[in-house]
Amino acid sequence: MLSLGGRRIVDYQLDILRQAGASSLTVVTGHGGPQLKDHLAAAGHELEYTVVDNTHYADRNLDWSAFLALSQAPGGTIYMEGDLLVPAIAFRKLWESQADLTIVVDSSVPSARPDTLVLSDGSQPRQLLFFEHEVAHYDGPMQVLGELVCLVKVSAPAREYVVRALGEQPFIGPMQLYRIFDEALSHLSAAVIDIKGLPWVEIDNPEDLRRAGDIVDSVMESGLRNGSSRPAG
Repeated sequence: MLSLGGRRIVDYQLDILRQAGASSLTVVTGHGGPQLKDHLAAAGHELEYTVVDNTHYADRNLDWSAFLALSQAPGGTIYMEGDLLVPAIAFRKLWESQADLTIVVDSSVPSARPDTLVLSDGSQPRQLLFFEHEVAHYDGPMQVLGELVCLVKVSAPAREYVVRALGEQPFIGPMQLYRIFDEALSHLSAAVIDIKGLPWVEIDNPEDLRRAGDIVDSVMESGLRNGSSRPAG
């Protein structure tokens, strides 16, 4: 329930989804879940949404939240983490992709301590290289496509693959979802959407929150400038 300039981040995110043409979404709550549900009900957003309560947020890791979200219904969908601000054009481009697994990257000069880099063999993305905010260095044979943005589209088969793999997890310790995505790259068709030059931020710390306040207007304006496309529900 973080705020930027007196407005909740979730309200910006819902406006971005509306700009993208989304018709529905699933929201998984954890700490502060009742407050979030009350806020969504009072805000009167146009999107149809389903709230799933994660009552195990204190004793299970984030894989459990992902499992709850992705196991709600079959079919293709877009997975987005709750601390992300990214322009609507990224969602529209994702929905146009025909690949089983479509990953958003930023091919700009990556930060010195990225979480994850996406590597390609020249034909499609093949590997996620995890640094978890340690100093990044890669001089292997594959091409670095860019830094991973935690926004991924899965087709119906990919969703089944991911849900099945998540269901085998103990839901303790480090999150395994992106390692499951990494494994899926060897079994499913994959593509990337590059948002180089577009404003975005993943809010992990106070510095990220300050940056989000600096760029949120640009994020919203980028969505308006790029028009609309097919629904991304």
